[in-house]
Amino acid sequence: MRVSAVAAAVAAILVPAAAAATPKPISPIAIGGLGTATASTAPSRAGARPVTLTLTLEVELQCGRLQRGPIVVSLPESMPLAASLARTAVLLDGKPPATVSLAGHSIGIGVPPRTGIVCDVMSPGKLKIIFTPAAHFANPPAPGRYAVTIRAGRASGTAQLVVS
Repeated sequence: MRVSAVAAAVAAILVPAAAAATPKPISPIAIGGLGTATASTAPSRAGARPVTLTLTLEVELQCGRLQRGPIVVSLPESMPLAASLARTAVLLDGKPPATVSLAGHSIGIGVPPRTGIVCDVMSPGKLKIIFTPAAHFANPPAPGRYAVTIRAGRASGTAQLVVS
């Protein structure tokens, strides 16, 4: 019985040590689709004004929130814009952003600072930006496909805005 107890004790020590001696690598988790972007206006006909412009971008989120900003949106040169853009005319995931700036056809959107507890869960998700009719945007005068570029954090994508 004494030999069995000693053998069990030795096995309890050696088996975990042997398992720890040969680590097996874990392959990285690939997150696909980051940078996929969409753009649409309502109404979508050429020359319509004012329009609601809705943009989405697949990004990496931390606890469901964008990690860092700013967000930069580049609109087509043929899309008529107002001379200024009010912060309240833009919604970032349903809420007004911290700041908005307009320089030509590039729009900078400041991400509101994080509040509360932030966890370490990273996951893919969609960032949604809506420019309401109060932004005074208009569709390009001619039907066609127009490139809209969105950059947020490490993700960027180009969407095709279809105007009929």
